[in-house]
Amino acid sequence: MQRHSKISRAKVNKSNASVGEKSPVFLVKATKRGGLDYLHISLIILVLILIALAYSFAKLKPLNSCSSPNQTVNYGILNNSCVKLENNNTQVLQAAEKAIAGYASINTTFSLLPYYSYINKTQIYYLENQNKYFVQVPFKDPLNNQTLNFSILFNGNNLSIINLYTQSIVMPQNTLNKVVSFGTVKLAGKVACAPSSSNAIPVYLFNDPYAPGAFSSIINASKMAKRYANANISYYFIFGSSSTRLYNSYGVEKTQLLGDYLACASKQHNFYGFVLNLSKIYNGIPMQNYTMYQTALGSGINTTQLNACISNSSSILTSQSNLAKFYNVISVPEFIVDCEYTSLPQTLQYAINYSIEQNNK
Repeated sequence: MQRHSKISRAKVNKSNASVGEKSPVFLVKATKRGGLDYLHISLIILVLILIALAYSFAKLKPLNSCSSPNQTVNYGILNNSCVKLENNNTQVLQAAEKAIAGYASINTTFSLLPYYSYINKTQIYYLENQNKYFVQVPFKDPLNNQTLNFSILFNGNNLSIINLYTQSIVMPQNTLNKVVSFGTVKLAGKVACAPSSSNAIPVYLFNDPYAPGAFSSIINASKMAKRYANANISYYFIFGSSSTRLYNSYGVEKTQLLGDYLACASKQHNFYGFVLNLSKIYNGIPMQNYTMYQTALGSGINTTQLNACISNSSSILTSQSNLAKFYNVISVPEFIVDCEYTSLPQTLQYAINYSIEQNNK
């Protein structure tokens, strides 16, 4: 009876439950795998997909920055590419060196510019909007000892000269010479002299006997020879415009006699004293043979050797003239240092120092 009663109550309860339910109820139980549920796994996958998409878009995105390590310059963007300059600062500096060296071949005030330029202090500016280079070279004004600026505007594509400032005369042509240091111009195509056993640096002084500063340059060179034990100075004399202007008044032979004496006396060790004494009586015109002979005798010059040299002076001066042509000597006095640099008497020490520095590298 009791068992039947329990079954009856269970049927009644089941029937009541069926009648009372209005909608089904679903119970979801999370299943765990490796400590993460499905929701976290889905989020992780979504993040990875977003990262992959961002990387892909970055690769396909047009270049919008010129700060990439692969780019050597940063001058903006053109057609989705970084702008690259046609020339670098080293090439611009070389163009400036050649341009300034060209003034040495012009008989103007600016012929001194190559020798008074502080080329190592050159400032180079690139003008982006104009595609031009503005080069500023400080130089020393030898008259008032002030430092001024010489400026050149170059075309950014081919480094041709657009304009020059601080002067009014443009050199007729751009030489291949370079201004490499203060007072020093490197000659194009000329190489250093063959080293001697004494490692002395050869220094050539080219001079016109009647040129302004001819005697003072010889005296200055003699002082440099004493100051620099490794500088071996030789003297060469040519007859340029300062001499030829005297031919009509005094004749060629009498005019060139001073050059004969100077060229031959320069081979002897008392040459400095001879020039010093001769400069005291020199007045800018040809001197008498007797006057120069007595001066040489009183200066300790060996007159026997002097006379023998003067008798053959024509061939000696011709060879010296040919050497001057080889170095394209136009204005005198001019020094050639170690067969590849040129300098003025006032800046000779800088050229010698530069040559020594280069030889020690």
